Amino acid sequence: MYQEDINQLLKGARAKFTLYRQHPGGFFLSSILAGLYIGFGICFVFSLAGLLGGFLGTKVLMGFCFSVALSLVVVAGGELFTGNCLVMTLPLAKKELSLKNFLALMAFCWLGNLIGSFLCSLFFLGSGLYSPGVQEAVLEATLLKTSLGFFPLLCRAILCNTLVCLAIWSCNRIKDGAGKILMVILCIACFFISGYEHSIANMTLFFISALGGGSIPLSAYVYNLLLATLGNFIGGAFLVALPYLFIASKPDKSSNFKEDL
Repeated sequence: MYQEDINQLLKGARAKFTLYRQHPGGFFLSSILAGLYIGFGICFVFSLAGLLGGFLGTKVLMGFCFSVALSLVVVAGGELFTGNCLVMTLPLAKKELSLKNFLALMAFCWLGNLIGSFLCSLFFLGSGLYSPGVQEAVLEATLLKTSLGFFPLLCRAILCNTLVCLAIWSCNRIKDGAGKILMVILCIACFFISGYEHSIANMTLFFISALGGGSIPLSAYVYNLLLATLGNFIGGAFLVALPYLFIASKPDKSSNFKEDL
C-alpha cells in the first residue's frame, strides 16, 4: 500500500537532484521563484488585513487566500524548501541519496527561497502599497512570531509543515486538477488560521517588516527562521515522509480475508 505513491515521489526527487547537479543555476532560479510565489501570498493576505482592519473574520479570509502561494508552487513549479522536506527525505531514508548531498541541496533550496522572498519584499515596498493599515498588520504579526518561546515555536513549525507536506502528498495521489487545488486550499487554510509557523512565508513577512521601518532586532528574526526551519523539517520528514515510507515498506500482497491459522 502506498508503494506507487512513494515511487512517484522518488521519481520526482531524482529529477530534482539531477537538476541540482547538472544545472545548479536552474535549480537555484527555481528555488528563487518558489520564494517569490510564497511572498506573493504574504503580500496578498496582509494587504487584505490592511483593508479589512479589525473585522473579526479577517484571519479566516487570510487563511483561505494564502493558499494561492502553494497553489502557484504546485501548478507553476518551483523548488520549495518545506515541500522538499517530504520529497527529498524519501531517497535519503532509502539510502539512494547521501546525507551530504541531501544537506547541500536543502541548504541551496532554502537560500534560493530566501532570495526570492527578499526580492518580493523589495518589489512590494517599492510599489507604494505598504499603507499604514498593512504596516500595522505586518508589524503586529512579526512581533507575535518573534516573541514565541522555543517549544511553542517549534511545535507550530512542526504542525505547519506536516499540513504543507500532506497537501503535497495528497496532490501526488489526486489526479484531478481541481481536486489538487482544493486539497491545497484546505491544508493551507488549516495551518494559517491555526497560527502555525512556515519558515519560508516568514521570510517575506520579516523582510517587509525590517525594510519597512520595523524596530525588531535582527537576532529575533534569525531565531524564528532557524527554529521554524528545524520544526518544518521535523514535520515534513518525521510526520509525513517516514511514516508513509514505513507503511509502504511491506509487500502489498493480496488477501482473501481468510485468517492465517
